[in-house]
Amino acid sequence: MSNKLCSRVDLVEICPRVSRESTFRAARFLERTEVQVRGFMEATGVVALDQESNRLVQELSQLEAARNALDLDIQTQRGACGSSG
Repeated sequence: MSNKLCSRVDLVEICPRVSRESTFRAARFLERTEVQVRGFMEATGVVALDQESNRLVQELSQLEAARNALDLDIQTQRGACGSSG
């Protein structure tokens, strides 16, 4: 019984320490990986592509808004021509 109690006490003391060490190692690994991914993105121009894609999306949105405004104008003009004739 004494050995079982002792092993449980040891586990209670060891588990949090092991957990902290594992968490610390995982955090270090993730930080190193993040640095490597950022370096890769910058070296390959992925960051520039992201900025370019954002610009293209904004331009597309503006063009769609202009098209919608023209469609509305055309419908208004058709309505005006139909009601006057």
